[in-house]
Amino acid sequence: MKRFLSVLMAALMLTTLSAFGISAEEKPQMTVSTVEANIGQTVTVNVIVSGNPGMCAAALKPVYDKTALELVEMKFNTALFSGNVKYGVKAVWSASADNVNNGIFLTLTFKVLDNAKIGISEVTIDNTDGYLNYGAVCNRKEENIKYKVVSGGVNIIEPNPPTMTVSTENCFPGDTVTVSVSLSNNPGIMAAALKPVYDDSVLELIDMKFNTALFSGNVKYGVKAVWAASADNVNNGEFLILTFKVLDSTEGFTDVSVQYSYGDICNFNTKVVNFIVTAGGVNISKKPGDVNGDNSLDARDLSRLMRLIADDKGFDDPECINADVNGDGTVNAKDIARLMKLIAESE
Repeated sequence: MKRFLSVLMAALMLTTLSAFGISAEEKPQMTVSTVEANIGQTVTVNVIVSGNPGMCAAALKPVYDKTALELVEMKFNTALFSGNVKYGVKAVWSASADNVNNGIFLTLTFKVLDNAKIGISEVTIDNTDGYLNYGAVCNRKEENIKYKVVSGGVNIIEPNPPTMTVSTENCFPGDTVTVSVSLSNNPGIMAAALKPVYDDSVLELIDMKFNTALFSGNVKYGVKAVWAASADNVNNGEFLILTFKVLDSTEGFTDVSVQYSYGDICNFNTKVVNFIVTAGGVNISKKPGDVNGDNSLDARDLSRLMRLIADDKGFDDPECINADVNGDGTVNAKDIARLMKLIAESE
């Protein structure tokens, strides 16, 4: 009878543990964190212990890309894992008794080298098939503890990446509109080949022109706009101007961008330069009074129209569209009166 009750109690305990989502045993694991850093920056990467069954000694060897990262320091978290420490090629820790704590075990400090490549640079602990090498961690009984290793790393980013921004313009159906492609954070380029990207059922590309006042050089236009100089140009600003004819019976927003293939932009040393492209577009509106071109009539249009008519010195927006609300060819107080009626929906 007692044996039956014991078995029954054990079964009830297992059922209770399962019901509350408690695992009977969490597997030992060391997880290397992932952090973000700029070139030249110093960062810390943590080695975090979980499922610790009790350990009293560890010898961990960091593994990383020495062409991207310089290991500046290793430091055990002795507040949580008290004991003796020694640092060399490996970080060595030992205690007088088994420590069952979980949390940050070891902190690695790295400096991101100047010639590091953009992207994730992996950091891990020396392992075999995803588990710590035999004997790397043991308990007081000198039994090996098989820790799973989850790699992390340093995500190396550019603080101010080269950017190519396409402008957004407002217009009416049938209008001719110019869209500019501007450079920022230009590291220096000597040649570029850009292909305009747009919806040819809405826009007709009628001209491409480089801003040779700012980017002097030789130019050629075809499917792509091609520019080449005799030396690196580090200027920022308007680089390429695209002129479109807006087709009739079109309305709404249409995207405009540029694209290039790997190697289409380079510097004097033939090193490839990559730009992040931010698309723009053309906002085509037929709605009288939609002065800001957002396809709605509200107080913002009224405010903009009043400032436009008043020639407000603090107002610098020559791109107001649909300002001729009553369609008489001029923009004056009559358009304000007309717009107020439209917003109030009194007509």
